[in-house]
Amino acid sequence: MINQHKRFKQRILIERQVLQLVNSHFKTENQLCGLTDATISRWEENVFHKKNTDIVTLIRKIALISHSSNDISREVFATEELKVVSDSTLFSNIKQLQSRLIEAP
Repeated sequence: MINQHKRFKQRILIERQVLQLVNSHFKTENQLCGLTDATISRWEENVFHKKNTDIVTLIRKIALISHSSNDISREVFATEELKVVSDSTLFSNIKQLQSRLIEAP
């Protein structure tokens, strides 16, 4: 039970970090409100109009890794690709996102 709680807290911290990075860069009325696929799609339509897809791709990748690393059933059902994802991969993607945001207009 403690591990579940720790993983959940980690997922929330990662989500907050990504939202803060993205929303502080794109100061628009339509902020990114979460890391679900539907939320990202809605935000992408309102903010990017299908531009800067590499940023959206990174956000989706971070969301997938974060969700899968916190999903207890992933050991049984995940593909091999998701099983080998580590925290360092997740943090590397967050750093990539941060760099890409700095470069973005």
